[in-house]
Amino acid sequence: MSKFDRENPKIRHIFGLRYIDFILSRIISYFTKCEVRIGGVGFVRLEDVTIRIAWLSIHIDVISLKRDSAHPTRFGILVLEDVRIEAEKNEVTSSGTSSGTSSRKIWLQRFTRFAQYCGLVINRVHIVVMNTIPECLLHVTIDELSLETFRSREGWQFETSCSLIQGKLLRRNSRSERSLLAEVSMPFQLSLDIDKDYVDNVALRISTPSFAFTDDFLGIVESCLSREKEKAPSEDVVVKEDSFLSKLLSLNIDIRSISLKYTVTSGTESRYITTNIKQIQATRTSFQILELIIADQLLRSEIRLNWIQYEQLDTDQERIRRSAIDGISAKVSMHDLHWWKGSVEKQKGILETFRFRRSGGSEASFKTEKPPEKKSIAIEISDLTTEILDFDYQRSQMKLGFLSFEKSSEPLPGDMEHQESYELSLELLFFGSIFPDSPDLPQFEMHRWGESVFIGALIIEWKVTDSLTGSLIDVTCGCDDFKFEWSDRLARQIEGILIFGGSGADPNITKNEPEKILAIQVSMNRVAVLVDVSSKTSNKAYAALTASKLEFLTEDVRKERILKIEMIRGATGIRNTKEYLYLADIFESERIKPKEEEEEKPTTSPTRRWSQLEREKNYREERAQRERGSEYKQFISMDSLEILVDREAPVIDKISIFTPNEVYLAWSPQLHLIAFHAWKSVRKTFQHLPKPSTRKVPRKKHLILTATDFVEVQIELARNHRMFWQGEKFNFERFDSQMRMSTEMLYILMNEQRIISVLNPCILVQTHDEMMSQSRAAFATLQAETNRIWNWTADKFLFRLPFDFNFAEIFTEFSNIIKWIKVVHEVKKSEFTEQSPLPSDVRIEFQEVCLELEDDEFENRLKLAAQLKEDEVYEREKRDEAMDEQLANLKKMGTFLSKETLEKIRRRLFEKNSDIYIHRWNVTEISDAPLFLSKWKGWSMRAFADLSLHGTEKCIQMMKSFDPLSPIPEQKYSTLWARAVEFDVDEWTVTFKDYPMKYLDIKDLHFFGTLVAAESIADDGRCLRECTIPLPDPFPTHTVQRNMSPLKFYYDLQCGKENF
Repeated sequence: MSKFDRENPKIRHIFGLRYIDFILSRIISYFTKCEVRIGGVGFVRLEDVTIRIAWLSIHIDVISLKRDSAHPTRFGILVLEDVRIEAEKNEVTSSGTSSGTSSRKIWLQRFTRFAQYCGLVINRVHIVVMNTIPECLLHVTIDELSLETFRSREGWQFETSCSLIQGKLLRRNSRSERSLLAEVSMPFQLSLDIDKDYVDNVALRISTPSFAFTDDFLGIVESCLSREKEKAPSEDVVVKEDSFLSKLLSLNIDIRSISLKYTVTSGTESRYITTNIKQIQATRTSFQILELIIADQLLRSEIRLNWIQYEQLDTDQERIRRSAIDGISAKVSMHDLHWWKGSVEKQKGILETFRFRRSGGSEASFKTEKPPEKKSIAIEISDLTTEILDFDYQRSQMKLGFLSFEKSSEPLPGDMEHQESYELSLELLFFGSIFPDSPDLPQFEMHRWGESVFIGALIIEWKVTDSLTGSLIDVTCGCDDFKFEWSDRLARQIEGILIFGGSGADPNITKNEPEKILAIQVSMNRVAVLVDVSSKTSNKAYAALTASKLEFLTEDVRKERILKIEMIRGATGIRNTKEYLYLADIFESERIKPKEEEEEKPTTSPTRRWSQLEREKNYREERAQRERGSEYKQFISMDSLEILVDREAPVIDKISIFTPNEVYLAWSPQLHLIAFHAWKSVRKTFQHLPKPSTRKVPRKKHLILTATDFVEVQIELARNHRMFWQGEKFNFERFDSQMRMSTEMLYILMNEQRIISVLNPCILVQTHDEMMSQSRAAFATLQAETNRIWNWTADKFLFRLPFDFNFAEIFTEFSNIIKWIKVVHEVKKSEFTEQSPLPSDVRIEFQEVCLELEDDEFENRLKLAAQLKEDEVYEREKRDEAMDEQLANLKKMGTFLSKETLEKIRRRLFEKNSDIYIHRWNVTEISDAPLFLSKWKGWSMRAFADLSLHGTEKCIQMMKSFDPLSPIPEQKYSTLWARAVEFDVDEWTVTFKDYPMKYLDIKDLHFFGTLVAAESIADDGRCLRECTIPLPDPFPTHTVQRNMSPLKFYYDLQCGKENF
């Protein structure tokens, strides 16, 4: 019995309304086709109303109708108090039929007719839904929900407001803390203006909404969507434009103080990420977001955005989308990203399900009702600052001044042709270490150590044209002020990112894709690449390479590529405590040049230095004084370089390198270690990338290098010496196992002294030579008929040793450098056996070979002075006799000459003789005739390697047979080889200085036979000496071992001559 019956039993009896609730329930149930129970009936009031519709139960405590004084034309306001809705449905079935759809339309029409005369107010609503979502319970609470409708001639107006709506999704039969899956809380106000078939205006206002959900909630969503995916139709799907948006004329959404929380549990650890938005304003064609903050629970990762704007501008011919983001400030921890990446990977199912729903099903074929239209998308980002904490807990910073991205697509007139255009531009991109003491923006001219990437301005445009035959991709790139620094820290960061983002994709999987043609055009101004080698101490070494301009051009990357570089400069140095470097100093650095011959001429008479140590000390001081003014050691200087890669041939890549200007290259142990350290670091960093598939038929390389001007290569030895290799018009070509290298003139300088001069040298590597094959056939003991050949030819070869020049010390240090390179690269010497690779044959042919030993310059000057003084004595006597004759003639003519006059004339003659002597000394050239000269004409040597001479055992047997009287103990050898040799000389002469005849004169000399070279090494290592290669910090000091045992030759040669 209702409250109304208990309080007014007499009134109910008087009016005869005892059974009115039962009768009214039956009448309503009859018309609504559902079960309705009414507990009490009053004046415009119903109480305890229960409605049951299949699995849905609705209970309303009080339904009343009130008068609306604000709107006299309205019948009243329907008030519902304490509404409880319960639903429980175990299986989700599609029970919709045509009759049910028609009945819903009829009731909707009835409701709209009734709504124009009556408003709706619901004080509180409780909704509980069970099993509609499997194993979940949904609880929704709504406070003070009101609905008002107004109808006019133009259409309808709906006004809805709710003071608070709360919803929770819980997992049933779960006692853990993870039973709560999702929670929503927000008030809202909604206004709709409907004009017949169109929606004039939709206004929505939400204040302080709060959303919270967990990863388990995504699992529930995935299971629900998976069931829909299984029921997805396989027939053709027609994609249509959203009917609601097409009928919507105006939209205004205002959402303020949004809070979103996402919680993930991984194992025993639970973390959450929060998102806070100050305001979202949206219209039908645009939306705006103010102050977006995304933060991780640990507060190490955070993203702040001041302003995001999106705008949609559509015309009849084009669809335009524009977006702008301003004021991005972020803190990112790689450890947090790694943790969240793992949690996202666990949700692959939901991602694939969303991808399936977005595409409409993988098995469905799509049809569009409209032909492709022109589209345009533009995105702008400004003022981006990001602080990154890498896996080593090192902080880095990235700054971006401005970034713009545009995309446009349009159909072409041809059938099935489509073109898409992209443009990416940015200003001031920086990534590197944090500099708290320097708040200024980074600059290209001043490089601070730790600036990994710097780009002043960049613009990239590319177009993609698709057709039935394939795709054409045309890329154009322009860049100003590009700077890149490679360091160990950057290598660790890249390696961590590659491991973090690595995938297990198989690179060998081939896809049947249409043919793509890639055309690229790149232009860069002012480029710098730096390598920083860190050290635990204060010193750090670096290498810097700069270029004023770089261009790359190709019309089809598969066929031809052209690279042009201008004004290349490179230098190395030790930065000590300096934290910056001016790139202008590198670009304007000067190379170390050898002293010219004019500079070597002393301005005063030379003095004799009898101590060799004193001479070497003087040279070191002089060289150090020249290098003291330069902080940077230049290792490359080139004004222009052009590289052409031609891939037209099916299996050959032709690489042509050309430079028309002077070339300077310098090698030093420091530069070698910097380059080797960078190479190892790059190789280790990118080892996690999938390796590309190998070709069944590998492509061969055809390399051509041409330098039409002067080329100089400097080799800086580790201690106190330096070598220069100079050439003119250098050419180098290599293809497969063949090679050719030539130059017009080659000079080799040691300690700035020209030691070797070669005219028109040429080195040729061939797989076969007919002349060498004929010469090889002359040796009956050789087994192989042909072998690979190295040909060394030249018109003239001059080997010159200056007086008191320590050639052995420089050559020893040069040999130490070769061994040091093997130690650095960990090259181990293999045993010399018959299975070892067979060396190449060697043929050396020089038209003229000269060996010169220079005389002491001091001795030459002494000789010149003696010869000049002796000749001057005779000349002076002639002048005295001529003067005496002139004086005698004057006396005969009666001319009086006093004694003073005669003394004056003789003094003038004496002064004139002195001036003549000094003048003759200055203009007389010092004789450059060598002290010793050995000259060979028609010099030819051929050395043959063969299996019959190959291997340690065979060499020892030949040594014993050549010298049977000398004991050869069982010992190891550091050097051991055997060759069949042939040596020819057309003429050999030997002359000495100041000796008029030839000391040796031989014509048509010929040697042939077998030659064995052996250098033994003691088992206990007594014959080894250690040589250190000192290098500046941070590089280690390596030690190489040199053998002190002599190199012995064992030979069995025959000799023939024509004239001796």
